[in-house]
Amino acid sequence: MIFLIEQEMASVIRFILEASENPYPYYEEIPEGFLVPAVYFPVPEVETDNDTLSTYKLTYVWNISFIHRGTREAHDMALKVMEGLKKKRNKVTIINEDGSETEKSFYVKTSRIAETESGTVQMTVEWESRRLYTMEAILKMRKYYVNSYIKK
Repeated sequence: MIFLIEQEMASVIRFILEASENPYPYYEEIPEGFLVPAVYFPVPEVETDNDTLSTYKLTYVWNISFIHRGTREAHDMALKVMEGLKKKRNKVTIINEDGSETEKSFYVKTSRIAETESGTVQMTVEWESRRLYTMEAILKMRKYYVNSYIKK
């Protein structure tokens, strides 16, 4: 299935915020005097590769930070998300622009939770997204002829 990255990222964000009991979300930068508990969503890393004859694959790696007064509380927030994903068999439901859920979902992988500094842990979330190649319309052959010679 092919989804827009905006939908995929929004769906992951929603899942994480709900599973971690709605901490303050921060995107791209954390401001001075930010509030805790918080989750920081930086710009994800992206790798690309060929997939099929008609699609290519983007692999997203998102290092998301959970921030709290202490490392244990931050770890507990991240662990709720990881366990929530496991209970849903690592499937995240796609949401529409208005926030309503679709019947479609995609798989994500969480690899680990690790302390990055006091009061902050990082969880890595990965997923693959397929995109159609932009192909120009071409005239297809209707008939083809083959000359063959048989050796005797």
